Amino acid sequence: KKEGRVPVVVAGETKFFEARLWNDYFKEIFAESSHAGDGLVYNYENYFEGHSNSDATAIIAVFSETRAWKGISGIDDNEGREILKIINKAHNSIVISFGSPYILRHFKDVDILIAAYDSNEYVQKAVIKCLYGELDFKGRMPVKIEFPT
Repeated sequence: KKEGRVPVVVAGETKFFEARLWNDYFKEIFAESSHAGDGLVYNYENYFEGHSNSDATAIIAVFSETRAWKGISGIDDNEGREILKIINKAHNSIVISFGSPYILRHFKDVDILIAAYDSNEYVQKAVIKCLYGELDFKGRMPVKIEFPT
């Protein structure tokens, strides 16, 4: 598969990231956080050098545990700022929340927002297949996401 050069940036609680699933489809997988493991490359910023804003696309996969009634979104402010830097450098951007859908409220200017609600390997594989057009995205948000103004 690995046809394009679309990078995937993994953020949040990367212990849920199933690298073997993503490696079949994507050439370049980077970690936003220094806490990430699995041999992920940390210096994603080099990807954008040599790409004009007219052709750079980024997929940001954010992993989190759902914490009902805790009032937290699953990513800290620093990580959110780093993700926004990536979004601003890319012409097209996709943010996928594997866990809490409320993470998406931090990224209102993204081209595509996807709430996957879980991070198990079946959900990750389904999202990857949807991104490649092998499956259709289906579903409705059971919650309303309030974007800050």
